Amino acid sequence: MSWDNVKGVSSAQIWTDNPDITKAYLFANGNHQVKLTVAVSFVLSNIAEAGPTEDEVEAAITLIDYQTAAGLSHLKTGDKGAYAAVYQPNSPVTIKAVEDSNTGAYQYEFDYYISSDSTINASYMSEEVALLISYTGSDGKPVSYSTASGSKSQSSVAVTVEPPKKYGMSGSNMTPVVFNTLDDKFQASATTVSSWINHLYETSAILYSLRIDDSYFKIINFITTNTPESPNACLQHTISNFSDDNDYEYVFAHSFLIANKPLLATLNVYSTNLDIMSSDSWILIEYSGQVSQSPGELIFAYINSHMIYAKGGPGPIAESSGPATLTAYDQFGNDTDIVINSDDNGYPKLASVN
Repeated sequence: MSWDNVKGVSSAQIWTDNPDITKAYLFANGNHQVKLTVAVSFVLSNIAEAGPTEDEVEAAITLIDYQTAAGLSHLKTGDKGAYAAVYQPNSPVTIKAVEDSNTGAYQYEFDYYISSDSTINASYMSEEVALLISYTGSDGKPVSYSTASGSKSQSSVAVTVEPPKKYGMSGSNMTPVVFNTLDDKFQASATTVSSWINHLYETSAILYSLRIDDSYFKIINFITTNTPESPNACLQHTISNFSDDNDYEYVFAHSFLIANKPLLATLNVYSTNLDIMSSDSWILIEYSGQVSQSPGELIFAYINSHMIYAKGGPGPIAESSGPATLTAYDQFGNDTDIVINSDDNGYPKLASVN
């Protein structure tokens, strides 16, 4: 076995990708992760022969509490997820992860991703992380090497744990999510019009921006469950219905959550399609327009027009049965549930943030 060629540990270190590599900050929301890098080198009895494999060394490593040298109590490891951004409290700008400056300095190097949540850390306790290396020596006896407090070679990362960040409406005591007009003269062209339509009157269109009202925290992802994304409308509001025995006639206001994933970290300019549908899934009108989307925002489009189309083909215009709902995530995996509704004139509005 390759451990037979190991005389002992020559050096071991643990660090993080924060500018201060001995400190990290973690939101205990179950999504946010802190990257910890563990590196180790061994003294070999015969340098011409192989040491342990990477798998063997990784299996020998355990992350432990620096103070107690026991297993971690408030943190857990897992596969890398989508929310491993470096958090720096009270920072006015986003902190970039520090590139590994120790590449090649150690024989073995492994990355761990740690997180925390209320199921294992209800009081949001912080914890300092060290490492333990355990293996069986060439004499058959167990060998342990620790970087915890009191050990010969100490190395640790102090992980400060914070409760999940909460968002709310403007005027609350939480960081607000805002819904503002982005472009009140959005150029939406009717690129496809059903042959059943007899008259299509002037159309007005507006773009809205949904974002966190903060220079540091940004929406980077969102999910919807029963809320359609473009080209389908998320809110379908009929302002007036003048239908008779021969024709359907509507003044309508439909709103769209523009589907554009992933959200980019730079300005994104793209074209989008917005479909006005009948209740039996015919496309009555397809509008197209160009959108400029800034980092950290979701875009909603509003279309208002008046149309007449003959009966005998498409059915009545589609109407929504409820509000638009979505869950948005910031760069640290803090989530918030957002509800968008229509006012009496069909304009979309921010109804709630929880």
